[in-house]
Amino acid sequence: MNEARLLRYSIADVERDTGVSKELLRQWERRYGYPQPGRDEHGDRSYTPDDVATLKLLRQLIDHGGRPRKLVGLPLPELEAEWVKLAVPPPENAAASGAEPLLAHLRGSDAEAVRAYLRLQLQRQGLAGFLLQAMAPISIAVGEAWARGELAVHQEHLYTEAIKVVLREEIGRLPATRQAPRVMLTTIPGEAHSLGLLMVEGLLRLNGCECVSFGVEMPFEEILRASERYGVDILVLSFSANCTPTDASIALLGLRQALAASVTIWAGGAGLRGVQLPVPGLQIFDRLDAIAPAVAEWRTRA
Repeated sequence: MNEARLLRYSIADVERDTGVSKELLRQWERRYGYPQPGRDEHGDRSYTPDDVATLKLLRQLIDHGGRPRKLVGLPLPELEAEWVKLAVPPPENAAASGAEPLLAHLRGSDAEAVRAYLRLQLQRQGLAGFLLQAMAPISIAVGEAWARGELAVHQEHLYTEAIKVVLREEIGRLPATRQAPRVMLTTIPGEAHSLGLLMVEGLLRLNGCECVSFGVEMPFEEILRASERYGVDILVLSFSANCTPTDASIALLGLRQALAASVTIWAGGAGLRGVQLPVPGLQIFDRLDAIAPAVAEWRTRA
């Protein structure tokens, strides 16, 4: 009996070991019928080691742009085959990105060394170069090391928090500006990922935009109030892979209808890959390097 219990995981265990939130697990269970947890003696959800392995791989595939509706519920061998199609061989990828020293610091859970490595990359490449060229391959190398089991979830989270710290430091050094457009940055309720917003803010600030950041999970009513109160020209919204394209589209269309016509919506992130919404006053970005031209175009029209 004790051995059997050791082979079961609570929903909190699964969230910790896979990086898939409790809310998302329940959403997938309702929407896709997977996972199908058992119940322990208290009636709480209980998961198997196979569930944990499958969910861990699912999260990595979705982080690389996979669609939950196409992946959730597939058996583990099929998910592994999908990963083989996406994955870059680890040694070459880590070497190409220059991330091997960073991975070593993460394996050693050395938070200060991780931040020092990221600060050095920023110093060498500048903020724009780091955001547009270096950050994606470094993040992919970290994600793949996690998927191979070389990094624990807490070590991957260490990387995410470290990169937020150094980006905020660098953005804080940029001179303040009140040049148009005035941009408001936030996410909708349920979208707790802030790294994408931070990256976009850095590029907007480099292009002389006045940025007002409200962090994550802002209620819809407050988004509307704040956009009016601060007189914003552009509302920037970020959608991670945890948000389905359908939910993201509904939120964008609802906000577009409720916002003043003078406010343009710019949206991007993995949750919007493949989404096309040809609506006036709404622009979807699939590349960070499209931001600077979009700012220039906005100023020309204004």
